Amino acid sequence: MSTQTLSKLFHIDTEKYRKEYQRRYNSEESVHLDIMIGENKAFFCTTSETYKKIISIERSDKLINKLCSKLPGKALEQFAQRCLIDEIIISNNIEGVHSTRREIAQIISELEQNDYSPYSS
Repeated sequence: MSTQTLSKLFHIDTEKYRKEYQRRYNSEESVHLDIMIGENKAFFCTTSETYKKIISIERSDKLINKLCSKLPGKALEQFAQRCLIDEIIISNNIEGVHSTRREIAQIISELEQNDYSPYSS
């Protein structure tokens, strides 16, 4: 059985929307968040499907950590740098900023030479 989204219900019947919002918000399966969406407190409902996804993610994470522990530090550092550069390229494209991987790698290298590492916590 498919559950209708609250946003769709809001546009169809606001009274049914209010009742359904309260029912879902007060459900034992709901997780309340410290933010507002419009005039409503944000929340999400957990389901067995959500739990299955969480378990799958945790298993994958454990396997990735196990594999990473077998890699040399330099390999992890290069992988992290490539991921960082890819993210910067994507962000720059969204913002309409043109930059090359080489330019970004050079900036990262200069930062590292000045004792600042984007990989440190």
